Amino acid sequence: MNGKRKGAVKKTAVSILVAASAGVVVAAWVPDEWPVLKTYDGDHLRRIALPVGGIGTGTISLGGRSELTDWQLTNIPAIGFQPAEFGADAPSFVLWTKDAKGARKLKVLEGPMLPEEYLNGEGRPFAYRGLPRFDAASFMAAYPFGQVMLTAKDLPVSVRVKAYNPFVPGDSEASSLPVMALAYEVENLTDAPVEAAVCGRMRNFIGCSACPTNVDWRGESAVYKGFSGTNAVFAVNGLKGVKMLPKDVDSCATGWGTFALTTDDGEGVSARTSFGRSPWYRPTVEMMDDFGADGRLDLPSPEPGRERNPMLALAVKKTVPAKGKAVFPFYLTWSFPNRRAWQQDDRHFVGNHYTLCYRDAEQAAVEIVPRLATLERRTLSFVNAFLSSSAPVELKEAALFNLAVLRSPTVFRLPSGHLMGWEGVIDHLGFCEGT
Repeated sequence: MNGKRKGAVKKTAVSILVAASAGVVVAAWVPDEWPVLKTYDGDHLRRIALPVGGIGTGTISLGGRSELTDWQLTNIPAIGFQPAEFGADAPSFVLWTKDAKGARKLKVLEGPMLPEEYLNGEGRPFAYRGLPRFDAASFMAAYPFGQVMLTAKDLPVSVRVKAYNPFVPGDSEASSLPVMALAYEVENLTDAPVEAAVCGRMRNFIGCSACPTNVDWRGESAVYKGFSGTNAVFAVNGLKGVKMLPKDVDSCATGWGTFALTTDDGEGVSARTSFGRSPWYRPTVEMMDDFGADGRLDLPSPEPGRERNPMLALAVKKTVPAKGKAVFPFYLTWSFPNRRAWQQDDRHFVGNHYTLCYRDAEQAAVEIVPRLATLERRTLSFVNAFLSSSAPVELKEAALFNLAVLRSPTVFRLPSGHLMGWEGVIDHLGFCEGT
């Protein structure tokens, strides 16, 4: 972090969002207490990825340390894929705090790395490995609910990360929504108020291919070759956010579509749509400098076109009362209509059911977010009823957690709503035409 100047900013994305929230909107979705069937920690955390997304919509996985991985949104399997030009700009959320004495802290909202994860030909196999992280993490699951507890000795707060997508047996529409609902529950461990802010940042990946053969000279993903995207802020019906739009993208590509990062919180919302034309890791450095100074994104976004596949950022800031809690809600929504038929290398498309319901990621957010509180209660009703049975824990785990297959790339829905599926999928493609 540095002390860069924070001059007066006029008519920026930030001021638009703040004006839209002047009435202080109360978030519609504040998650209830969630049940826990199984808890994991230690080395187990490396093997966990809970897919969050609807039936036939694609998913993003919540990892064991709360990392966002397996971005399987663009109509093909993509195990382990994170959209990034370099590891330092992989999608992540960051926490900023300022205690009563004025001490500021900044950490990526993820658990610690293991020593062997620092080993690589270039010393950086792990996304944003050089940034400060939490000291300890544990993962709690009762599908489709995933929670990660994060603690750090040098912070005045602890954080519970909560992620889910509605799953209501008997209601296929409620279970087929293109959304990842994320909530960061920050608990103040001190006897004085603490200022806190949570910022999500990610690079525009519209048009991006998760194909493993698309690599650069280092053998790393080279997903941004030959196209670019653009980002734009929006504020509607109490929802504020930044959306990704295609620019130089083939409209027939499986990765053509839209994506949005939003919040319905009414407090201290700020945003940026880009960070300028910067080589190597500079966009991440700029984001950390800007957000790290005061928990806001105060600096203006550069003119469109100055950053290829620009990085967006959305932040929420508030005060956490002494020994109290505050919830920071975020929503990831998407729309990628170009699903191909069984032969992945042709240009014959079968489409997706969910993209007929929402024309783009913004409309998906506007229509889905107000329903999440009700859908969460319906999902909780199912999960709690299942967990109350007298079946052994091992049987409950096997039955409940394997429902995740319905959210995986193995299954998709045609525009008619009919359910289809591969015989199976491997990391980057479906194989053996199914039913």
